[in-house]
Amino acid sequence: MLRLTLVLLLPLLACKDDAAPADDSAVSTDDSADTGTPQPSHCAALGLPERAFDAAATGDGYDEVASDFTVSTLDGPWTFSEQWTGCDSYLFINFISGYDYPEQIWASDVGAFLRSAPDNTHTFFMSYEQDDAEILTDVEAIRDRVEAELALLTEDEAAAWRERLHYVDESAWTTGDWIGRWLQGSGAWAFAIDPTQTVREVGYFANPGRNWAGELAYANNEATYYNHELRRDAALAAEEGVTVVPVFTGDSSSAVSTVDVTLPDAATMAGFDTWTLDLTLGCAHPYYEGCGEWDYLVNLYLCDADDPERCTTELGRWVTAYARPGRWVTDISPYLALVKDGGARRVRFATSQAYDLTLDFRFSNQGRGGAPTDIEWLWGGGSFNEGYNDAHETVPFTPPADAQRVELVAVISGHGWGAEVENCAEFCNHEHHFTVNGAATYVKDHPLAGSATGCVDQIADGVVPNQFGTWPYGRGGWCPGLDVAQYVVDITADVTPGEENTLTYEGLFEGQPYVPEPSGSGQGFGARIDMVSWLVYSR
Repeated sequence: MLRLTLVLLLPLLACKDDAAPADDSAVSTDDSADTGTPQPSHCAALGLPERAFDAAATGDGYDEVASDFTVSTLDGPWTFSEQWTGCDSYLFINFISGYDYPEQIWASDVGAFLRSAPDNTHTFFMSYEQDDAEILTDVEAIRDRVEAELALLTEDEAAAWRERLHYVDESAWTTGDWIGRWLQGSGAWAFAIDPTQTVREVGYFANPGRNWAGELAYANNEATYYNHELRRDAALAAEEGVTVVPVFTGDSSSAVSTVDVTLPDAATMAGFDTWTLDLTLGCAHPYYEGCGEWDYLVNLYLCDADDPERCTTELGRWVTAYARPGRWVTDISPYLALVKDGGARRVRFATSQAYDLTLDFRFSNQGRGGAPTDIEWLWGGGSFNEGYNDAHETVPFTPPADAQRVELVAVISGHGWGAEVENCAEFCNHEHHFTVNGAATYVKDHPLAGSATGCVDQIADGVVPNQFGTWPYGRGGWCPGLDVAQYVVDITADVTPGEENTLTYEGLFEGQPYVPEPSGSGQGFGARIDMVSWLVYSR
């Protein structure tokens, strides 16, 4: 819940020069030997979907499909359409002396930048200076530092890098056709074009390990996230027989939003074994002004069928990013048992900040074998202290005699920081032990909690990168800018259907019941476990 106050200086520097004419000359890059064996494309070799270049695109700003452009570089002209592969990302990092943030970025570790860059990333180094000599001084200086790192690699490795690193030898204000004109209005220190050819606003490249100074390597977080989006969207497109039920359609939402939806009928619902929530929280540019600035919990609740005003059954849980939008596709398939009757239902979305809210229910059959039909409540969470486990008694349960699968399902996140020595439960590794019939024990723990880059390390799994706050630190079961996923354990082999079984639960810290020790800091709040847990039966 900590937030770092970050101020970005985005000056709108005056520029009177007209854009230079583009050089449309082609650059030949095919020096491969003809082996007689078809070689996989660049994208196929990386395991990424490939997209054709949109030559008709006219975009020249955020969220638009980028039109073609040519930039002049130290290695000659570089034309977007000619170099398009169908799955690469393009990062543009701008510099001018006298401003702390870009100076920090350009002075940071270029070796770390090279080591962390995905293989489908191009980076353009550009200067906002207008004097030709000053521009060359800027880009040649960073090129020389990069070349010193490349000298440590093999010739082939270095050559592969050089194809993806570009040093623009004309002013950022006038280069790249539409790019220079757009930068004159935006003054952005960095931006990107993603593998879908879309112009993207990037976040704040602040490294907590360098006292929150700008870090060049953090630019690569954007490209890592774009690869996550590519794979996520390809997976969605590959799903067959999906029934999509729109819930919210770009509504401006703050506080609580309630809506009635119509699900397929019971017979149709019985044919589904998969249910996902496709949620987008959108906001206006620039994100550090247009988006909610804090990492707040947001929740989706299912209202009771018999009492639609009672909306307490949690379907989804997310934690918002610090001042950035996000999209998450969350599997909640075990909860099909809650809506198996289909028809009219009411849902409620709760948030503490305003967003443009889009949410779809996606129902399908992915061949999992049997649909969830029955669900049984287990435990909630509560204050995490020496009395926590006393409030969680053993639960006896009897699975249906014809149950084909029995699953333990829990959603667990820890909250509370600063008030206790162990910094629980946001930044401590709280452990959750579930034991079936006194024998088989399943443990959900959180080893990344409190680590310096625990959430950075989960960008490939969907964490929104480069947020405007203390997002990099690992948390106890969640990250800012991520959904809180279900913990699902198949316990079928541990139970006897049609007979009474038992399930016990303990929440522990370092293998023992947690006894808080006050920190005396005068800040933060005490440890809390937010948990919902169920037994789910599929037939």
